[in-house]
Amino acid sequence: MSLQVVFFDLYETLITEYTSPRQSLASTAALLGVDTQSLDREWRARHHSRMVGHYPDVASVLREICHALGHTIDERVICALEQERQATKALPFKHIDHALLEGLREIRKTGVMLGVISNCAPEEAMGWSTSPLAPFFDDYVFSYQVGYAKPDPHIYRLACKRMAIEPGQAIFIGDGGSGELEGAARLGICAYRAAWFCDLWPDEWPSYYPDMTGYPLLHSFGDACSLVKEKYTAGC
Repeated sequence: MSLQVVFFDLYETLITEYTSPRQSLASTAALLGVDTQSLDREWRARHHSRMVGHYPDVASVLREICHALGHTIDERVICALEQERQATKALPFKHIDHALLEGLREIRKTGVMLGVISNCAPEEAMGWSTSPLAPFFDDYVFSYQVGYAKPDPHIYRLACKRMAIEPGQAIFIGDGGSGELEGAARLGICAYRAAWFCDLWPDEWPSYYPDMTGYPLLHSFGDACSLVKEKYTAGC
């Protein structure tokens, strides 16, 4: 089947947080009045629930964590922390690489549709609609909106259904976090690892990523463009 859609991951594929200041867990813990290890444990324990939309906002997560730790809830502090996190998460959307935008423009010229499949909480996608990226994409599937997170096959199936294609008519490009490449491949979507941000800051890259040696590497967005043009002509 010929290529119809390219699905991209969002964080560390189309945007990166490594060029922006990130909210410190230690400072968050200090402001809440809890110890850093306890906050980290409770925050991680709620990761999947955050990704699939069980919490409407950051404030509700922080309130629950304070309650779990037996700590008094200070609404002024929670409000300030939520605003800080929203501002921090908006920054990557304001600094999109020019070459990446040009690459998306080139892909659009082929007639291939573009989609995003991203694991994210509500505040992590607030900058999407006003970003320079949004106009290039035909659809986006954010995990918190649909109740599924990668590598759950449901999120890939939903993305394909919304684009009115079969999995074999798509490719997926992402950095590989959350087992997303394996999840796509299991469904029959050709998966490729986006390494352009990893190549820029190899020492900063998370060490907990799974082994991804079985997935072809794309070292630049130019590589992604060439791949799409090749697949569009020859089929996946």
